[in-house]
Amino acid sequence: MLRDADLAAAARSVAAASFGQAGQRCTATSRVIVERPVYEEFTRLLVAEAETLTAGPGTDPATTLCPLSSPRQRDSVLADVTRAVEQGATVLTGGTADTEGDRAHGCYVRPTVLADVTPESAVWREEVFGPVLALRAVDDFAAAVDAVNDSAYGLAAAVFTRDLASAHRFADEAECGQVAVNTTTTGWDVHLPFGGFHDSGTAYKEQGDEVLRFSTRVKTVAVHFGA
Repeated sequence: MLRDADLAAAARSVAAASFGQAGQRCTATSRVIVERPVYEEFTRLLVAEAETLTAGPGTDPATTLCPLSSPRQRDSVLADVTRAVEQGATVLTGGTADTEGDRAHGCYVRPTVLADVTPESAVWREEVFGPVLALRAVDDFAAAVDAVNDSAYGLAAAVFTRDLASAHRFADEAECGQVAVNTTTTGWDVHLPFGGFHDSGTAYKEQGDEVLRFSTRVKTVAVHFGA
């Protein structure tokens, strides 16, 4: 999140990317790096977006936050939040199971935003696969890119900025398979290659023309006729 970003639009996009499908997507946003001059304002907007979400079953049109896949996953997510707090994180919103009314017997976790997260925190290093988002403030663009790349994973990242040069620079320097500019980290369309770098990828990509490479078996033949 660069200091020149449209913060309100960015907060909406990050909330959608983080809490859609309750964060149970490989491309769900779980870490947000914000330039320090806009950290407080962006955090306020993001927390407000998270607190507008309504948990419930997918069959209810009013639902904007679905349940987790199982009691085991719910408990795992809550344990990750507890560990994050033990390691110094602050819960700005959420962080608990949602057991109100009909949700008492479900696998609901309130959308969670964590501040005061350090690079060494487990919640920063490991995938929660739930509606949990960790925030960190950095001083400038270079520090933001360093924080993005300081990971064993490299599936997807996004940058929010009004400056096209910064967007191109981020796309060039971010070590991940997919980069979004001013939009969510999703799988996008099936005609676009999908896959990551480092522990998030292989030499091949799914979708698009690139999938043909994965699905093709190449045979090389050398033939010589004559003397």
